[in-house]
This record gives sequence, C-alpha cells and structure tokens, in this order.
Amino acid sequence: MGAMNTPLLLACAVAAQAPAAWELKLPYQTKAPVAYGIAIEIPDQDVAVSATVEVRVSATSDTGMQGLLSWRQIVANNEPVEDWEAPITLTLNGMLRSLESEFGPDATRMNTFFFPAYPDKPVAAGGEWTVERKSESAADAPGYSAKYTAKGVEKLEDVEVLKVAVELKEAGAGGMQITGHYWFDRDGKVRKFDLDIRNWPVPHVGQSVGANIIGLLKK
Repeated sequence: MGAMNTPLLLACAVAAQAPAAWELKLPYQTKAPVAYGIAIEIPDQDVAVSATVEVRVSATSDTGMQGLLSWRQIVANNEPVEDWEAPITLTLNGMLRSLESEFGPDATRMNTFFFPAYPDKPVAAGGEWTVERKSESAADAPGYSAKYTAKGVEKLEDVEVLKVAVELKEAGAGGMQITGHYWFDRDGKVRKFDLDIRNWPVPHVGQSVGANIIGLLKK
C-alpha cells in the first residue's frame, strides 16, 4: 500500500512547492484615477525632475479604453514647470495605443513606460509573457516588442507584490529601449517601477535622452 501511494505523495509535494500563480488584472476603473509620484534622473544633462502623473479612464469598449493622462506638480531642477495633459487610448491588455498631442508620436513614446502589458493568463514566479506593438501608420509611433518575466514575490510596505522584469525594444536603429522592473500588487496595480530608458524621447525639449525613472503609487 505504501509503495502505491508514493507517486501520489510525490505529486502532492511538488504541487505544494510550486509557486502560486498571480492573476494580474487591469487596475483601471472608470473615473477612478491611478496616480504615481515619479522621480526622473537624466545623468548626462545633470537634470532631475519630479512630478505626479495620473491616469484616468473615462470609457471602455470591446476594443480598449479611453481616458486622460496628466502630468502635474512638475519640478525640474527646483524650477516649476507647467502642467500637461493629453487624451489617451489603451489596448485591452493595458498598453498605450495612442496619445493625442501637439508633440506627435514622440509624446506617445515618451509615456509608454507607464503602461506595461498585462498577461492574458495567471503567471507565477519564473513565468514569462511577450507582446508586440505594431505601428498602425506612417504617422504613428514606432512598433516595439517587449518581454516580461516574473521574478518572484516580495513585500513592499507590507504589501505582497510580484516583481516583474521588462525588456522593451523599439523597431529600427536608435529606437527606445526600456529595462527594469515593475512591482504589481494582487489587485493588478503597479505599486512601484524602476526603469532605465535609452533614447527616451522628450518632445517638450526636442531631443532624446538616457534616463532612470522611479515611480511609486500614490495612495
């Protein structure tokens, strides 16, 4: 009898050791804002920027979401900067599809990092998912591919979070590249992100820069 139960016991032991999967759901609810306090360092230009950035979804449909992205309380090297906002559309998995701005597609690219792609099924530590954003027209932002890897469960201010690494690369020579991590809570909200961005377009100043960006969810 004991020998017959051995496979079952082994299976139970393996199941008990397997990391639990997280179902990361989109955190956007209609008219309920998601806001971050962000700190940006641009080492090559000795520039430091802080701001509050808010995402507010106003409508959802079978194809995605519409809303508003707002930059407020912007301070660059201790000097206040005028607030800025723009209408946005998101895909069903949370990626930034478009942003309406006088700055054109570079404004969409500049704000891509706020919108990681959500997986279409639960993911556990060690799990991966990949996405691809295709350029829809010559006037659209360049396409990109991104890979997300769940690194493990951590605690952030006593909240259990899933740490996820990202590697994003735009198509074409000299395209934007994003590496770093997002920390998701069980409600799907990004509690923190810490990203290094190469060739990050900042159309407000007319050039691309290298930057480190840290964001914390505002309560």
